[in-house]
Amino acid sequence: MGGSFEPMAELLRSGKLPPCAESAISSGKVQVLNDPPLQCPECPLASVYSGRAGLSMRIEHQGRVFGWICLSCPRKFAHSVEELDLLKEVVGDIAFALWAIDTETQRDSLANRYATILGSTTDAVVADDLDGKIRVFNPGAEKLF
Repeated sequence: MGGSFEPMAELLRSGKLPPCAESAISSGKVQVLNDPPLQCPECPLASVYSGRAGLSMRIEHQGRVFGWICLSCPRKFAHSVEELDLLKEVVGDIAFALWAIDTETQRDSLANRYATILGSTTDAVVADDLDGKIRVFNPGAEKLF
């Protein structure tokens, strides 16, 4: 969107959300604005949507809300079941990807914390899996054995 997005960026940097984003975040459904300049005049991008519809939806997976997505489309598609289903699918894919990244990051962080604890304790710690294969063996166990 080039420089026309700057007013929205300023609004977001100030910690405020446009009404369409607030509406999308508070609802799990696609929000449709048939005439954004009329229905959402305080939105910094309202003029960009002139003659078009605005769609917004919360980005959520497994109860975790990551944000929202807003887009502009020709008015004739704003209530099309196929287009709305496509939007839901794309938003679902984005939400799942963000959730997977967040989950992996948390898992890696937890693994690093456990490794630090196991590496610093003088107690022997040995853990095996259900097949009896040793999976964890810390320096305390190495010293003992």
